[in-house]
Amino acid sequence: MAVLPISDIVDIIVNLSARSTLRKAFNLALYMGTSNVIPLEERVRVYSGLDSMLDDGFTTAMPEYKAAAIFFQQSTKPKRLAIGRWDDQTEEILDAITAIRAANSEWYALLPSTQDETDILTLAAFIESAQPASMMAFVSPTADTIAKIKGLNQRRTMGIVSPQENMHMGIIGWAMGAQTGLRDSAYTLHLKKIVGLAVDPWKYNDLDKFKAANANYYINRGDTYDVFEEGVLADGTFFDELINLDYLANDLQLACMDKLTQVKKVAQTTGGMEILRNFMVAALEKMKLIGFIAPGIYTGDPFMEIETGQMLSKGYVILNDSIDEQSVAERENRISPPFYIIVKLAGAVHTMTVQVNVNR
Repeated sequence: MAVLPISDIVDIIVNLSARSTLRKAFNLALYMGTSNVIPLEERVRVYSGLDSMLDDGFTTAMPEYKAAAIFFQQSTKPKRLAIGRWDDQTEEILDAITAIRAANSEWYALLPSTQDETDILTLAAFIESAQPASMMAFVSPTADTIAKIKGLNQRRTMGIVSPQENMHMGIIGWAMGAQTGLRDSAYTLHLKKIVGLAVDPWKYNDLDKFKAANANYYINRGDTYDVFEEGVLADGTFFDELINLDYLANDLQLACMDKLTQVKKVAQTTGGMEILRNFMVAALEKMKLIGFIAPGIYTGDPFMEIETGQMLSKGYVILNDSIDEQSVAERENRISPPFYIIVKLAGAVHTMTVQVNVNR
């Protein structure tokens, strides 16, 4: 008896979707040191803890090890730290950071060992336009360098006033450990405790000068609470806003690229624009999941069909220019109309007032 194929009647076609690009976690910091353990031709190595650094040739007396010891002991438990090599005897710091970025583009937060003002200003200028998007935290014994960066309107550098050279390792270690992407994981750096470092002996009158420079500091309040304040960058932007907006931009870009490479085509029609909007929803919903954006009242100026005072029930809205109003040239070159996303940040409470009315 001849056995005829079933596929003539029922033909099953299995299409395995392309693997999506791995998302950056934004939880890797890089300490830029000068010890010669890492070869210059390699520039960067990533370590999972202090033991792996010792196995690689670092000693407990080296600045990289001491900095990593503060970084890894934070309560949120950061998992990795990159170490970058700078040969400070034969090369300029700009050449070094350029080579470090070329060797490894995964790290997000730059943590320099130097406190030299010229070096810090050079690194701040580099980090302001670095790709992928990044930030830097540094320590200075005074607020002067921080004030200069503020005067340059640079957003991506966070200055900490402290006589302790590894204060930035503590707070960024806490941040990298907290940056999990899990439900309700959004955070602020304000009022966090740094493990392994004592508070600095700043007086109340010092704080006004620090705040005026958008500088951060680690102090004691009420004899009981050791707290890091304020968690701001040089232009006054809060650190948590910067890192999560960078996180969102990265996810939106990769989500759209994933989809565009997986679909047969997206038509230049109203329906096609709806498909493109749907590409972006998952990234925005993730920001809502972690608690960075939330439903709320839009308080900005009217924009397209969104009015001041309108409730953003999802915490975001995706808008686009009309496909029907495209120019002939844009259509012939298969360019999508621009998309606009309005998000409502969940924000964070840093201070509060409580009034007690006593009735006898």
